[in-house]
Amino acid sequence: MNTIDTSTLVTQLTADDASTRLAAAIELGIRHEPGTAPAIVARLGAEQDFHVRENLTWAAVQLIDTALPDVLALLRDPNPLARRQAAHVLSKVGDPAVAEHLHEVIADADPQVAVKAFRAAANTGNPLVVAPLIARLSHGDDEQRDALTLALARLGEVAVPALVDA
Repeated sequence: MNTIDTSTLVTQLTADDASTRLAAAIELGIRHEPGTAPAIVARLGAEQDFHVRENLTWAAVQLIDTALPDVLALLRDPNPLARRQAAHVLSKVGDPAVAEHLHEVIADADPQVAVKAFRAAANTGNPLVVAPLIARLSHGDDEQRDALTLALARLGEVAVPALVDA
């Protein structure tokens, strides 16, 4: 079996061919090498192909212990795609410790970023996300309102007092 070295795989994340990028993202996720996390996260906000992005997301989740600082930094990126993908990764992780980092993207001007942030916030299970989610009740389009409803339902009982007050 011909094994490709890790540095070649990292380089392939920026190849012209989407199938090459996809294969590299999958292999890097499988290899679980912490040193690749920055390159994987950097591609999250630049990748245009949906399937490649999803596998980069999966690879970032596999490496979340080392990728987390870069994923959190991506939440503040000027590119909405980068913020959306960062929230998407965090929604897969469900770490209560990242709740406060999601406050800003819960109110993001880009509707797709906000929708991903709602889910990420709910998946933390942390009561600290309730107030920022409640603040979004009268904002957004149908998709955002549906996502917000699902997020509050997922939080369950912890969201009830704030919902009653609202």
